[in-house]
Amino acid sequence: MPNQIRTAILGQGRSGRDIHGALLSKHENYHIVGVSDIDESRRNRAKADYGCEVTADYRDFLNRDDIDLVVNALPSPQHAPVTMEFSRHGKSVLCEKPAAATAAEADNMAMTAKANNAGLYFFQNSRFLQWFTIVREVLASGVLGRVAQYKLRYNGFNRRWDWQTLQSMTAGSLLNTGPHPMDMAVVLMNNTAMPEIFCHFDRVNTWGDAEDFVKVLMRVPGGPLVDMEILSCDRFPGPILSIQAQYGSLKADANAVTWHYYDPKTAPAQKLVRTPIQNPDGTPAYCREQLDWTEKTVDTSEGAPSLGAQPPGGPAETLYNNLYAHITQGAKFEITTEQVRQQIAIMEECHRLYPLTRMEG
Repeated sequence: MPNQIRTAILGQGRSGRDIHGALLSKHENYHIVGVSDIDESRRNRAKADYGCEVTADYRDFLNRDDIDLVVNALPSPQHAPVTMEFSRHGKSVLCEKPAAATAAEADNMAMTAKANNAGLYFFQNSRFLQWFTIVREVLASGVLGRVAQYKLRYNGFNRRWDWQTLQSMTAGSLLNTGPHPMDMAVVLMNNTAMPEIFCHFDRVNTWGDAEDFVKVLMRVPGGPLVDMEILSCDRFPGPILSIQAQYGSLKADANAVTWHYYDPKTAPAQKLVRTPIQNPDGTPAYCREQLDWTEKTVDTSEGAPSLGAQPPGGPAETLYNNLYAHITQGAKFEITTEQVRQQIAIMEECHRLYPLTRMEG
């Protein structure tokens, strides 16, 4: 393996150009050797921006022996089949989200890569958001105690009319935006079992036939409730993640992570009282106590990443650094095939539970 990972990027849409191309063209450990796109103007722009070879047909890269990694940033319906096409030629692939539409498709991707000794990686860049990393550290510390509920809110107010509003394009809010909070949910649940699921879809501000209002409740046996929303009609979305737990609570977004907790070792000792509680003067009383709260906040606003183009040092770059260390040094790649497979299985079940009518044509 050369010092630089020789990379081909398939697709120069928003992800292919604004995330992968913009980052890898400046990354010291990667070298863009080729780009494919069916649009001539995009090919010409890529050639000028990256100084690489360009082609209209991604198949031109299948048999190239000077490519170490293929980044599949083609439209969603091409993620699984094209990734497997390259896997069958022994090429390692980093696949954009959604990686697949069904769990069976995800299984086929994994089996094809394994059979051909090809690397299979998934671009779940939200895993490396600064605020989510801090949340995981707080949870690992145990200060919140047992978690009762995770609330994930990827909400906003937006109207949409592009191809990512069409079911025929493996689109809609759950498959398009959903892989970000769903990946977090899978990590937080930390259980490979299929959860119990309730979901509700609606079409509020979309010109397509796919959902832009998503509500999902899920729970693995013995685990916390996960309450996830992706709404296109919310002008007051609140924190992206909030946690309700035994000893306190947490809220987090791109600007800050704040958590309050008390220490059960120093809290007033209590015991169950089966008779009505009274004040010293005999009047009725309510359960009240004074807890000593610890309040902490970490500011994550400086250079806070967005879901589009990533700033230097953002989650996309962290993912690519992790991938480089994995390929060249054998370090663990943080996004596992099992986690992505579970994510896809949950989204597939949501669509099965709440099918929407399709447009003709």
